[in-house]
Amino acid sequence: MERTDHDSRRAIDRRTEHGIAPDDGRERFAGYGVMGAPFASGHCLALRHFPASSVGDGYDSVWHRDPAGEWTIYSSVRPEASCARYFGSATEDARTADISVRWTGPAAFTVRVDDRLVWDLELGKSAATAAMTGLGRLMPSALWRSDAVLSMMGHVAGPALGSATSG
Repeated sequence: MERTDHDSRRAIDRRTEHGIAPDDGRERFAGYGVMGAPFASGHCLALRHFPASSVGDGYDSVWHRDPAGEWTIYSSVRPEASCARYFGSATEDARTADISVRWTGPAAFTVRVDDRLVWDLELGKSAATAAMTGLGRLMPSALWRSDAVLSMMGHVAGPALGSATSG
């Protein structure tokens, strides 16, 4: 089956570049991310690509956990205005870096962090991600602002996507 532009992950990038959530006093971000990609070496990478933010300029951030469990968060904006501010002492280091996210195909992109990292990704679809995307499209916008609904979604999403941690 041929992929249309509507289905393209690149289309997701274009749709989020201009979207910003309503000004309701809450911190909001428009974009996408890779929640975590563990490697056999013990390293783990994560990505946040937020072209729009209610707390300042849009930004990119790449998170790196080394095999010893130490986290470093690289961000295209100062750490106080990025994801790093939510993690405090859980982060070994937070620094500003030149980060680029460049789409190389309909479902593939390359992330670069200064001269430290080049990360090539190709995205796929699982039954769990397809179901969650479908449910998300059906949800009325008011539910996206409900703390109870968002909390429940968080509890379901981790195990459904195989990303739940114990402890």
